[in-house]
Amino acid sequence: MSGFGAPPSLPRVTAKVASPNPQRPLAVGSVTIGPAATVGGDVLVENIAADVATERGVAAAVQIGSASPYACAGNNIGGDLTVSGNSAEAQVFANRVKGNLQADSNTGPLDVVTNTVGGTLECQNNTTLILGGHNAATQMTGQCN
Repeated sequence: MSGFGAPPSLPRVTAKVASPNPQRPLAVGSVTIGPAATVGGDVLVENIAADVATERGVAAAVQIGSASPYACAGNNIGGDLTVSGNSAEAQVFANRVKGNLQADSNTGPLDVVTNTVGGTLECQNNTTLILGGHNAATQMTGQCN
């Protein structure tokens, strides 16, 4: 035996705030990943709240992938991509996800477009799905197909 030990675990990107009341998340601001970023593991973006700027018409969006669903390369995500419980605007454009993509229980405006998913694409219980489509997945359930 060479003694190198177990391989390191895959990285995980998390943007999350624990809130005692999920109806009133504590995070404010925005999260942007990419375009053209590579993540070896999972990406979890949850409970990101719309802030005062959003209320005044300036987006404080969750942006994962390209800024346009058709213009630029998205991200390569080696695990699952989960966008859940956000009241901030969320755009998920042109990503290549090896695992599953879940967009669940978002109350802010949501776009899920032109993603390629190796597993299941699941969109459910989203209040304001603005745009969903042109996605490819092994299996699609809910609002985004």
